[in-house]
Amino acid sequence: MALEAVGESAGACNDVPGQRATAKRTTGVGMAIVVELQHIGTAGFFGHAEFDDRAAAEDYATAELVRLGETPGDARAAAKLATNTPADASARGYAVRIV
Repeated sequence: MALEAVGESAGACNDVPGQRATAKRTTGVGMAIVVELQHIGTAGFFGHAEFDDRAAAEDYATAELVRLGETPGDARAAAKLATNTPADASARGYAVRIV
């Protein structure tokens, strides 16, 4: 899949809520599945990324939540439960929504 990035970083989200990095990993076929991370304390979203399938979106969300300090188990659980309503990964105050 091609990577098209817009923002401060290519493919990795920023730790600073309010500063939005955007990664796009789609083949251009069908509608993209959107992932956004959320800092619960500020309710700010960041780390916007688009994928062709749910599995790739969950993998990205899990990796980014772990990078932010969430445990792998909490990160995986949050990614699986995420919908338009963000799923809380809990340990470090981050959540994810996947639409």
